[in-house]
Amino acid sequence: LRLGILTGDSKYREYARKMLEGMSGLIRNYPLAFSHWLCALDFYLSNPKELALIGDPNSPEMKKLFKVIHHGYFPNKVIAGMRDCSDGMEANVPLLQGRAMIDGKPTVYLCENYVCKLPTTDPGELTNMLYSD
Repeated sequence: LRLGILTGDSKYREYARKMLEGMSGLIRNYPLAFSHWLCALDFYLSNPKELALIGDPNSPEMKKLFKVIHHGYFPNKVIAGMRDCSDGMEANVPLLQGRAMIDGKPTVYLCENYVCKLPTTDPGELTNMLYSD
């Protein structure tokens, strides 16, 4: 499911749907034995948070943004990142296409179905964005 979002290729979502469908009887009858499958089902049925992070992953500013993202409970998320547009990563990851840092600062784009809110460089604003959904 995450690979489908990262690559933009719907065949991965279809593979996941078929696997979940094939396991549905076992999951229904023995839910405690299939917790990872239930997590996958939850991901499949949800609208995962898509986060595009642009900037140096080792910078203090980016580490503050990481802390916000990983501090809360957001199990259904997909995170993609690149240092800057010169990485060439955006060609392979639709979530990164057209994304850039703001004023040279590490920047986060919070998206759903590849539609993004205004980007932010501020950890407090990111916190508000993540919890406002």
